Amino acid sequence: MAQARALVADRTRLPRDLAEQFATDSDIAVAQRIAARSELAPERLAEIAERYGPPVFAAVARHSRCPSALLQWMAAHPASSRRVLREIACHPAARSETLLLCLASEDFETRRRVAAHPALDLPVLESLINAPDGFLAEDTATNPALPERVMERLITRALLSNEPSRVGR
Repeated sequence: MAQARALVADRTRLPRDLAEQFATDSDIAVAQRIAARSELAPERLAEIAERYGPPVFAAVARHSRCPSALLQWMAAHPASSRRVLREIACHPAARSETLLLCLASEDFETRRRVAAHPALDLPVLESLINAPDGFLAEDTATNPALPERVMERLITRALLSNEPSRVGR
């Protein structure tokens, strides 16, 4: 029976009242499938996350209207997985302090997503630009929140670092 509910929860178009009903389902498979659905009211997400814990966090974080406080709570949870942190790191509602939790991850893909997130505070952006990890610096350079003055410094630095290689040729 739970399997049938999970299959219905996967349907493309689901009436909002049915989505709300599935949000209270006792089966975790149904909760995982319904958590990211846009038909589900964001207020229900905290209930799902608290009821089932880390196994549903990635699905909850994929919900386009997941509240920033819930993203913060899930990022700070000690059992949050790499997959959860990756979802949070690219969520538009993630705040800078939440992104810092994700940045502490050892997962390179999570760190790259954080570097490109526009909510990241300027001091953090500047430290990532100057990081020895070139890939992370490149991802930070694509961040739309990067101020023009920092971009100009990057361009100047890139031009100066390329000059010696041209002279030697």
